[in-house]
Amino acid sequence: MRRDRVSRRRRSDGSGGGGGGSNSSNNNAAAAAACVVVAIVVTTAMTLAVIGAAAAATTSTLLSTDIARLNAKAIEAWPDHAWVSWEHDTSAQTITVLVRAKSLGWIGMGWHHDEVQDEMKGTDLFMAFMDSERGLVLEDMHAPLNGAPVLDSDCSGCGNQYLNSYGETNATSGVTTVAFVRSVKAPDKMDLDLGGGWRRVILAHEPGDSGDFSVSHSKTSRQDHIWLDFSVDVSDAAVCDSGRFRECRPDRSPRGQSGTPHSSKTPPPTFECASGGGGGDDKSKSGGGSNAIVIIVLLLLAVGGGLAGLEFHRRQKRKRYLRMTQAFALDGAFDSDEILKDVTADI
Repeated sequence: MRRDRVSRRRRSDGSGGGGGGSNSSNNNAAAAAACVVVAIVVTTAMTLAVIGAAAAATTSTLLSTDIARLNAKAIEAWPDHAWVSWEHDTSAQTITVLVRAKSLGWIGMGWHHDEVQDEMKGTDLFMAFMDSERGLVLEDMHAPLNGAPVLDSDCSGCGNQYLNSYGETNATSGVTTVAFVRSVKAPDKMDLDLGGGWRRVILAHEPGDSGDFSVSHSKTSRQDHIWLDFSVDVSDAAVCDSGRFRECRPDRSPRGQSGTPHSSKTPPPTFECASGGGGGDDKSKSGGGSNAIVIIVLLLLAVGGGLAGLEFHRRQKRKRYLRMTQAFALDGAFDSDEILKDVTADI
């Protein structure tokens, strides 16, 4: 009978111990998996916060009354493609510029330092896109070469100099509207003045709707036969549009296609960056490089947290195994003594 009790107790202890070990193992595995999931969720949240913070710098901060007034004064600078408007705040020495273009992708405008230059090289410009999640993405850029523009922020001490901004996309009409406020004088060495007489202007938009600034315009989605006089508020007299530039272009004397071309008063800017931050062949991105670095660091932290959780689970499993081995060894020794006593008693 004692043998039966011992045998039953051993089976009960063994099954109970095994079940407890299995449950503990499952619980620890679940905990380790939870660590990984929590790390990923936290990283994702922080990443979205970083992106959101970057986007918040270019959300609408202009009053609706300002936009309504500028829209009402907008003049067609590129027939059936783009309209422009601007006005000055003489006390603050700022200018508010509005551009409407028929595109659901990015839109952009660049301006030269005078009315003569006719290349992309040497232009101060902006590119903008209305993102469905982030809102307005507006970048302050420049073109050191006849190629892809470069972010001003790539140069040390320079960056996005737009004080306020507005963005809107109308899917029905296929028109994107962007407005910004900037000082009339160049805010940094990668910018040009927005005043002082006529400026030759380039308007362009993306043929598609990706919003990727590295996607180039096509031949039909760019126009550079446009002149604007930013020294005064917008009016018909301050816009020489591409539809009638042969009669109004201010880079000839007398004005018009048949006039004598003016010579440039000053050479175009070189946009030399002492830090070596702006190469003309680099593709522009819709976000700053600093955000990408932060995101990478957060992802590495998430991976590290997940690996630490797995290592913790492995060590707990090892400890559990050692405890179970010691328990079984002690249990076996105790059962042997009990059996020996039973045998002695029988004798």
